[in-house]
Amino acid sequence: MLDRLLRARIRPRAGRLSFVFANPAALTLFNPDDPVRARCVDEDMNRVWSPDMLESSQHSHELARARELLPVILTADRLLDLHSMLWPGDPLLLSGLSPAGRRMARRVRGVDICVADRGHRSGCRLIDHPRFTGDTAAACLLEAGQHWQQATVTRTMQAVLSVIGPCCGLPEGNEGPLPCHNMVVTNVVTARTGQFRFVRPFRGGKSCRWPEP
Repeated sequence: MLDRLLRARIRPRAGRLSFVFANPAALTLFNPDDPVRARCVDEDMNRVWSPDMLESSQHSHELARARELLPVILTADRLLDLHSMLWPGDPLLLSGLSPAGRRMARRVRGVDICVADRGHRSGCRLIDHPRFTGDTAAACLLEAGQHWQQATVTRTMQAVLSVIGPCCGLPEGNEGPLPCHNMVVTNVVTARTGQFRFVRPFRGGKSCRWPEP
């Protein structure tokens, strides 16, 4: 999707538009026989964005790459972090609890669900960097659908164009649905063992009422 936009030589009417391939070194590891291996080189890049970690003496490929990208990140007024999913699931937008992030998420097209949460327990995501936790700069994370599906690419393009279309004069920015389900994460349950199993079929993005114990 980014390749298509770069080839189209899209330019903003004002300001700066940045298309970032966040972890290209991980992509070079792709092997169809072990596709999950290309997720990262050393660690999940979307868990390293806390200022304490970025300024620490810790070393990994992903930390080095995040430090390299940070000057660009700190200039962003709007940021859309693009992801796809290993397992099938309903596409969704994630925002932090900041008013700016939640407003931005409600205007991104292509998905039905918008989820506001307090971050990830195992590390700081890019959208949770202090740059985006106030009421000025805004960031959202798009989980566009399962890896390797054409619909995921189409949905991602709709979302991106809805963000950049107004500043680039692109009419395609009005295509695709807006989120109609706005959810807030109130409780987090973390699986602490690989033996965790759901007691009945459960699909991400669906709400359900569990029986009282």
